Amino acid sequence: MKSVFFLLLGIISSLFSFTPLLAFSFAPSDSVIWQGQTGMKRLILRWHTSIQKSFPVVILQPESYYSVPDTGIATLNGDSISVSCKRSGMGFNGFFSKRGTQLQGQASLGDSKVLFSLHRISKIMDISTPQDPKPPFPYQIENVHFSNKDSSIRFGATVTVPNKNKENPVVILVSGTGPQDRDGTMAKHKMFWILADHLSRKGIAVLRMDDRGVGETTGDYMAATTADFAADVKTAIEYLKSRKDINPKQIGLIGHSEGGIVISLVAASSPDVAFMVLLAGVGLSGLDVTITQNDALLRKSRLPEEHVEKFNELFKIWFTTVRDNASAKDLDTKIKDAFSSWKATQNQELLSKMNLLEYRGDNFTQRYIRQATTPWYRYMIQYDPAHVVTKIKVPVLALNGDKDLMVVGKENLASFDKYLKEGGNNDFKTVLLPGLNHLFQHCKTCTNEESSELEETFSPEALQMISSWISQHLTSGK
Repeated sequence: MKSVFFLLLGIISSLFSFTPLLAFSFAPSDSVIWQGQTGMKRLILRWHTSIQKSFPVVILQPESYYSVPDTGIATLNGDSISVSCKRSGMGFNGFFSKRGTQLQGQASLGDSKVLFSLHRISKIMDISTPQDPKPPFPYQIENVHFSNKDSSIRFGATVTVPNKNKENPVVILVSGTGPQDRDGTMAKHKMFWILADHLSRKGIAVLRMDDRGVGETTGDYMAATTADFAADVKTAIEYLKSRKDINPKQIGLIGHSEGGIVISLVAASSPDVAFMVLLAGVGLSGLDVTITQNDALLRKSRLPEEHVEKFNELFKIWFTTVRDNASAKDLDTKIKDAFSSWKATQNQELLSKMNLLEYRGDNFTQRYIRQATTPWYRYMIQYDPAHVVTKIKVPVLALNGDKDLMVVGKENLASFDKYLKEGGNNDFKTVLLPGLNHLFQHCKTCTNEESSELEETFSPEALQMISSWISQHLTSGK
């Protein structure tokens, strides 16, 4: 789940994987590509004879949260190559193998240095992780399409089926905030592909689909609300019920982050859901989850404690204002007025240090207004689990990592525990997993920026816990 409020100017990643385009007058062709990967850092060298023929030129293209091309000089000396860019400090030094099939070298950015072994390839490949599924696959993989009732949205999805000759239990994977592809690609990791592979190897079919406006799915993600995403899941359920290789009485849902709200809405209203698994699922109200999320992110930042407290104070005022006026046409004015009233009571010197005076404060407010006035945000901030989770009667497994900054584990699990009990649901389990972040990775610093540096995509213990719990409930007939 992405932050439901953008904090200041964001945090620049320390990763330095980049894509240089090398131009040599003697390069064999523009199609020659060298690529290597060390950990989660990738380096690509692509020859380009058309850029500059008079002398070797290199363009460095960083891959990060921002993209700033840089140019420099490439030097060749026998079988060695040296690339340097004075402006950014990025560079590469390496040697070609005698057969010319490998390029060994060291990439650098500032004080950071990483060794790479590059291979000549015909097409740039995605970054791979140790957990990426590898063939042979003991299940069938099928690319499918289906539409909702009024044919306004056509969905592209992948179904993995363990046994085509019988009715299989199945789960639908539901993503969190932000448009995602069917593999649940986040921070270079394909979370849903790992889940689908694990579950289908355990005899459970899986459907994972592109979000609206992503990949092969049509529609406008930015115009949709959480309720619309719930309708999309119901469309997927209807599609699965039409398949002969799916058991219509064993259709489960797995939702990550905001996907936890989505599947809660579906499970509370659809008789076709047999069980549900919440992965860092949002159990708090829309208001409370924004407050706890931003508090966790702020405290993980390097801001002074006094600034953290003041930002929390302002955010709570803003979030409450939007919650209480979510349907108002002049919501932008109400947000501005709330900021002005708060600012008038604050120490001006402190506000200056927080960059909240004059045009900076106005820009900060406008950034929030752009998000807060969207249909999605207006719906999300009003979400109340008391009206939804209490209606869920199917078995529930809820997992959260205790290092999660986006959906704080303890508070959200406690909310699910409270409302499931109030609704009379006695078949549920909540687990706070130690050392895991929002993407269920074992983390070190546990910041959101670290996720793309970690080689692990999904905790093996969490995967086993999910598949074991589902298998037990399928066997028991619950």
